[in-house]
This record gives sequence, C-alpha cells and structure tokens, in this order.
Amino acid sequence: MLTALRRYMVPLVLIAVFLFALLIVLEWGLDFTSRQRFGDAFAGRINGEEISWTQYNQALNQLTGQAAQQFDGDIPEGTLRQLEEQAWEQLVQAVLFRQEAERRDIVVTDKDLLFYLRFQPPQFLQTQQVFLDENGNFDYQRYQTALADPQFAALWNEIDPFLREEIRSQKLQQSIINTAQVTDLEVRQRFIDSLEQVTIGVINVPYSRYIPALTNFSDEERESFYRENPENYRLERRAKAHIVLLDQSPTEFDWEVAQKRTQDIYDSLQSGSDFADLAALYSEDATNRERGGALGWFDRGAMVSAFDSAVFAMDSGQISPPIRTEFGWHIIRHNGFQDADGTEQANADHILIRARLSADTFDRQIMQLTSFAERAREIGFLEAAAEMELFSQTTPFFYEGGSIGVVGQHPEALEFSFSESVGSVSRVMDSDAGNFVMGIAERREAGIAPFEEVAARVEQDLRRTRVTAVCADTAAAIYAAIQAGESMEAAARPFGLEYAEVAPFSRTSFVPGGIGRDPIAIGAAFGLQNPGDMTGVINHSSGSAIMVLVNRTTPDLTAYNDARDQIRQQILADRQQALFTDWYLSLREKSDITNNLRQLRESRAGTT
Repeated sequence: MLTALRRYMVPLVLIAVFLFALLIVLEWGLDFTSRQRFGDAFAGRINGEEISWTQYNQALNQLTGQAAQQFDGDIPEGTLRQLEEQAWEQLVQAVLFRQEAERRDIVVTDKDLLFYLRFQPPQFLQTQQVFLDENGNFDYQRYQTALADPQFAALWNEIDPFLREEIRSQKLQQSIINTAQVTDLEVRQRFIDSLEQVTIGVINVPYSRYIPALTNFSDEERESFYRENPENYRLERRAKAHIVLLDQSPTEFDWEVAQKRTQDIYDSLQSGSDFADLAALYSEDATNRERGGALGWFDRGAMVSAFDSAVFAMDSGQISPPIRTEFGWHIIRHNGFQDADGTEQANADHILIRARLSADTFDRQIMQLTSFAERAREIGFLEAAAEMELFSQTTPFFYEGGSIGVVGQHPEALEFSFSESVGSVSRVMDSDAGNFVMGIAERREAGIAPFEEVAARVEQDLRRTRVTAVCADTAAAIYAAIQAGESMEAAARPFGLEYAEVAPFSRTSFVPGGIGRDPIAIGAAFGLQNPGDMTGVINHSSGSAIMVLVNRTTPDLTAYNDARDQIRQQILADRQQALFTDWYLSLREKSDITNNLRQLRESRAGTT
C-alpha cells in the first residue's frame, strides 16, 4: 500500500502549486462540468470530514484537462483510472495537510501574507491578463502596483483565506523538513565519492559458468529444499480469475467508415481545398497536423511498407487517393525527391484518419458480454464461454494491489476479485485491452504456499543456492592457493578462470569484468587502501570474486570549494524529500480514510 502511494506523492517544490488549486476546490466547492450524483452522497471521508462529489470532480477535471491535451482528447481507460486515483490522493494530501496544520495551531499573520504576495506571487495570478505586459509575460512591477491599488481590494479580499491556507501548509512543510541537516564531512565525502576511482585486478567466478550444469534436480531434492525453507514461500492473499475479453480493435466495418471519411477529404482536395488546412482540421496524427501534415525528408524503407511503396511510386506534386496501413487511412501529398549522399529520399505530407471502434460495434460488444455475464451466473463461467463460443483465459495468481494478467492494473477488477466469493461473475468492465467480464476462479489466503504452486520458484532457488555454493567454494580454493604463495594468474588457471586488470571505475559506476553495479563488490574495492591490498572472497550478485588494488586516483580537492554549495543543496533536498515523504505516509496510514470511487467507475461504464 505505501509503495503504491509513493507514486502519488508530490515533490516538495510542487506542493504549493497544487495545494492552492485544491484548497479552492475544498473551500469554495465550485462546480465545473461534472455533476455525477451517486448512491453515496460523498466521494469519501477523511478523518470524518466529508468530501463531496463536486469537490472530487473538480480535482479530477484539473487532471483530465491536462491529460486530454496529451492524448489528443481520447484518454485511455487505464490512464483515466490512474487519474481518478491520483485526484483522490491529491485531495487526501490537501485535507490531511490542513487538518495537521490546524492540530498544530499554525497561524498565518498579515505580515506573512503580505510577504508571500510581494515575493512569491501565486502562479495563477501570474497568468491573469491584468498582470501581463504587451508580450504576454508576467509584469512584476504592474503586479506590485496592484497590491497597493484600492481598485484591487476586492480581489485580495476574495483570495485572502485561500492564500492563508497555502501559507499555513508551507509552514507545516517547513516545520517537518527543518530537522534535516547536512554536515561538512558528508558534503566532502559525497564530492570524493563521485570522483575517486580505483583500478583493480580481479578473478571473477560467475554464476553463468556453472548454471548450465545445474539443471537436473530430482523431485526429492526440490521437495526437501521446500520443506527446509518454508518461510521463503510465504505468499500474500491472492486470486486467480477467468476472463472473457473482447478487444477494441476496429472491425472491417469500422475500417470502411474511416475509408469513407478519408475519401470525402480526398474529394475536397480534388475540388481545390488546401491540403495544409484540411490536415490541421482533420488529420489524427497529432505530431504534424499543425504543420500541414509535414513529414519532412525520409529514406526509402523508413515508413511502413504500404506507405513507403506509395510514396516512392508517386510523382512530385501528386496527391494520392486513400492508402491503408496499420495506422489507418492516409492521403499523401508528394513534395519531391532528393539524393542524400547516395541515398534516395522523399519529402511528403499526409492526412491520417484512424479506424476506430464504432459506437455500434462497442454497443454490440457490451450487449454480448452482458448476455454472457448473465448466462455465466446461471451455468458457470467456462460453460457459458463454451456455449457462446467466446474465448476464455485463466490468469495466473495475482495479489491485492497487483496486476491482473490480460487486463493489467485495474482497481475495480482487483476489488471485485478480493471482495466477492469464488465463482462470482463480474459486470462488464472496460480496460485498455478491451471490454471484459471476469469470474473468480480461485482464491488463497496469506500463508505458506503449497509446493505445486511454487514448484518453479523452488527449482530456481535451489539452483541459485547450489551455484552460489559452487562459486564460493571455487573462489575459496583459489584464494587459498594465493595465500599459499601462488600468483593470482596461476591460482585461477586450474579452474579455467583468468586474472584480469579492469578499467578504472568510481563508486557510482559499475565494476567491469562481469561484476556490474553490485554495492558489496564496489564497497570491497574501495575498502582497499594501498596497491597490492587484496580482498578475501567477495560474494556478489552474480558470482564470487577476489580483488586486488592496482591503483587509486584521488580527486583534485581544489575543485571542492566550487562544488561544495551545490552538493550540499542536493544532499539536503534529497534528505528533506525523504523526511517529508516518510512523515506523510505515516500520517496517512494512521488516518481514517474511505472513498466511493467504485461508484464513479460504475456510472461511467454502466452496470449489468
């Protein structure tokens, strides 16, 4: 749970930006365009404080408005579900910050407010027309004049309570992160760590050398290993589901509809319409439609086959009739050829019309899945799928909060899987993969998993245990030979291994020679002080090794003074962010928080 929440934690530098907007939502309760009303009167409760659907919808609208621009107005279902969760988490953060500030009796004085307005103009004010210069840029002098202008008194009075809440949240934040400190020694060590390098000689004994020989374990060996290490196979609550999914790929009918639309655009071009204008108006290639569909120069073979063949068969100035590719229907305008260092290139513009799942096709899918869900409840999921000739897939086990095979991350499907009884059949749900119905096939409670469920993992663990022992034993034998007086080269040779000096590396890079970015190995290498110093056997993430220091390069400390302040600020920022995140996650975990977002999804998708 806490790991998932970290995705929604806002960096410290952004907290003030989103808090102001959310405080307006929470205090004013203004209504935008979404006016859902559900069985529960509230979207949720946070420590007893009710959050209305109007407040939630506003927070969601802020996020979906931004996403709509990114996805050209068509937000994928999976992304929409993530935005719904993110909107709720942002509201939770804003409310918890306000509640905690009230609990601590944090006060905002008039002096605090005036300082904030003068030296930290709120972002939303910086975009108001009255404070912009003739070039559309924020005019700080004009803004300062307005602060003392009685004509603006109504504005300052109106936003006063919300600015105070934002300042109070900032004071709360500052009180939490003020405990973070950085010493001069830490700064100096970070500087050294980033630049100091070592060169080592190494004998590496990699797992990969012995794994191929460790493949045939008996049933008795596997089961014995399982019995000896039961805690390794303790699993959380999990479920398995049957799923019937109808993907949202367009049908041939949908392709014909898109072709007709493309043909109409082509006919307009033939009648004299401007290509660039129609591209800007109709093309669904958002990367170039504002440039008239311009693709620029490209080599033969750079585009998908059908498009490429058409372009290099056209004449300069020609406009093609609709051409179908995997991306949709294209109208191409050829702008000419050129030779670029012996390579033929073409220059073209295009208008793209995608084939999309039509409303009729979508409705037929919903009706078919609804009928299937009803029948599955009567005779059983697999039986209904066979009867109606629908393809059913059975997922591997998945965990609460995890990803479901076939449909991926899907909060509603997860909630259904762990709240309903085995054998239950869901309503029709939607996902990026398509519309689907699921049935709970099996559920297992937390505990040590039966051997058959984890047999493959037991074999992997057994193999790793054996190969780890082989590598460690081999490295130990080599080390013993070295200690007895043999050179590293001679000690490695009987085992088919080699001694090699590797390129210099730093603490923040990786150890060459097949060891990689292993902290144990890197720490051991930098723990060697003088040339000739040798480690014992080092067991790293991909084998065992013996290392000897060849050379250590100490950074030039004359550059330290120039870098010191920047390094200090970076360490401090990292420490403050970690401190604040841990504090917030602890606060949230102790809070009483419930939401009714499932009703939002059911309202959007419809119920069965």
